[in-house]
Amino acid sequence: GLNQSINLASNVTGTLPTGNGGTGATSFAPGKVLQVVTATSTTNTSINATSFTDTGLSASITPSSTSSKIFVATSQGVYGYINSNAPRKFYTQLVRGSTAIAEKQVEIESGIGSRNINIDALDGGFTCLDSPSSTSAQTFKTQAKLDSAADSSVIVFSSNSAIATITLMEIAG
Repeated sequence: GLNQSINLASNVTGTLPTGNGGTGATSFAPGKVLQVVTATSTTNTSINATSFTDTGLSASITPSSTSSKIFVATSQGVYGYINSNAPRKFYTQLVRGSTAIAEKQVEIESGIGSRNINIDALDGGFTCLDSPSSTSAQTFKTQAKLDSAADSSVIVFSSNSAIATITLMEIAG
């Protein structure tokens, strides 16, 4: 009758369908995390430039579909030095390949002679959802610059207790 058990291991032949209309491991609902890539940097990078310069933190991911999105999260400490009475601006950006996808600006307070200014590590970090629309390898990295390098510099650091981290997550589209 209908209330009997069926031994699927011995009484069924062929391919069993996947529940809920799916097709197995090759079918993923939108919003699921498909892969995660993490990289770290333990190198201090001193930047004394007015054009964006690589900080040494980067990672690559190859999306499985053109509809996938990439969630990017970075954590990177920053330490500033200023020898001026004028305020200075420090910029960080997140780039995919050579395309900027996010940017931040931090104003370093006016100095009275030489000063070291510790900028919060969160100021050097990003969280961003990107849509590369590609199945080719995508490289994400952080860069930094100053508005005036004449009397100031910024060190993007990763050593000691401040390891810089970048995490890339492919999200099914």
